[in-house]
Amino acid sequence: MSKKPQRAKAARTRKDAFQTIRNRISEHELLPGSKLREQEMAAEFGLSRAHVRDIFGALEQRGLIVRVPNRGAMVAYLDPAQAINLYHVREALEGLAARLAAGVAPKGTWDDLLKRFTPSIEAKLRKGEYTEYEAILNDLNRRIIRYANNPILSDMLDRIHDRTQVMARRVVVLQGRAELGFDLHRKLTKALASGDAEAAAAMKSKIIATARESIDRYRDFIF
Repeated sequence: MSKKPQRAKAARTRKDAFQTIRNRISEHELLPGSKLREQEMAAEFGLSRAHVRDIFGALEQRGLIVRVPNRGAMVAYLDPAQAINLYHVREALEGLAARLAAGVAPKGTWDDLLKRFTPSIEAKLRKGEYTEYEAILNDLNRRIIRYANNPILSDMLDRIHDRTQVMARRVVVLQGRAELGFDLHRKLTKALASGDAEAAAAMKSKIIATARESIDRYRDFIF
């Protein structure tokens, strides 16, 4: 086997290892404060410890881990003040993404999503069933990022998502939050479908702002 295919395979392995560890952290499979040991990770993914250190460096840049001299790497904590700050940034960035997407998306881009905001989904939310609603939001947000077509903005939001994913799931189960979110996201999708960039930006910012207010109000539950 030539060296080039070997290097490509090693690169894929490092990428897969990075993504796996990243997902474990953002989904709280690895809890804040959990230690990450180079030797164990190297053995699990079949990598050298030098490659694992590179992965840890990338995770540290995303704010997912911290590395302390003589103590090693551990999953980073997110305290309430940091969370509120992240949501302030999300409010601005996600509003911008919605504005950009609404201005350029082809006619009909959002029509299928509008049809998914049905009374049956709303009824399921009242019963505490969130799976279909979360799937709609994931599709909506992915489409907004796609049509915003700004790699820098996409990367910034991706990094914030890593650090706030579990928190967002805790917010949605707060009393009345899912129903409010459903209404606001439906209005956002209507604004996108009509091509009203300013209304879309305002509604997306409002969604994040109300989530931030919920985090602040229920911080004892969320954290």
